[in-house]
Amino acid sequence: MKKRTSTFRYAQYDHPAAASTNRSAYTNHAERKRWLGTRINLAASNKVIAFSSFPIVRSRSNFTAMNSTIQSPSSLPHEQPPVAWIAGVGASAGLGAAVARRFSEGGFTVALTGRTAERVESIAAEIRAAGGVAHALTGDISNEATVAELADRVRELGPLTAAVFNAGGASRAPTLELSAADFEQAWRTGVLGGFLFAQAALRRILNNGLNTASSTGRGTLLFTGATAALRGKPPFAAFAASKAALRSLSQTLAREFGSEGVHVAHIVIDGGIDGERLRQSAPQRVQQAGDDGLLQASAIAQSYWQLHHQHRSAWTQELDLRPFKETF
Repeated sequence: MKKRTSTFRYAQYDHPAAASTNRSAYTNHAERKRWLGTRINLAASNKVIAFSSFPIVRSRSNFTAMNSTIQSPSSLPHEQPPVAWIAGVGASAGLGAAVARRFSEGGFTVALTGRTAERVESIAAEIRAAGGVAHALTGDISNEATVAELADRVRELGPLTAAVFNAGGASRAPTLELSAADFEQAWRTGVLGGFLFAQAALRRILNNGLNTASSTGRGTLLFTGATAALRGKPPFAAFAASKAALRSLSQTLAREFGSEGVHVAHIVIDGGIDGERLRQSAPQRVQQAGDDGLLQASAIAQSYWQLHHQHRSAWTQELDLRPFKETF
């Protein structure tokens, strides 16, 4: 028999995004602390554990062994629940709200940022009513001073390990009718806002106290993109320009901070989202799309959740999502 060493092997669920039947147990802070303590004790006794936000099952049949070493108990995550900061939260039926719900279900404290206080607080209240921990942080993500203040408030909530930039608006006008003010506003929201949010989030993720050697990294920074990021067409000159710039920013950040344990990814939403905005502005398109002809916000959010759990040996930098019947 081989001599036992103090090296721990990392184990992970075959399907890290699978629904948990015990998520509600994690919404109570005291319960989360007890749950984390159980994981630390398992690590200390050289048991195989799952370093994720799911219940621990001791049977090895439920795990896929990974060839990386996890942190020692002293460097495991804080006793505070991890924090996910989502910018660009508006309608309850929108993508930002869906992402917030998914991370809350996974045991995260969620910080929600949007421009309309009433809407953001309403979504936070929905999450709290479901047993989650949510904070409404209203503000303009394209304002440098505001973003700095929001980031300070996020820091008080716990260790930031996931940040999602979902802000932007599909402004449309023929090029010769597009005003400089409208073009600039699209850039300010979609590009400057993305830069300011990323800068603030990265500072928090890099100092969240997590071990950079973790097999999933220190944290995740995700950007919501669009088909326009890959090819522009009228009447979306302003929108296409801003989305292309945001995509380039995400690539730059991925190359700069990947080696420091931050997973940066850009998600191309190639199709309409079945949400409040589209249902109000183009109800006929929604009807023509038929069953699953539009992207479901909850399904997109599930993909964001999976990106957050990817092993660092196989990180995705760009992911494109589209309905099964969408032409491309």
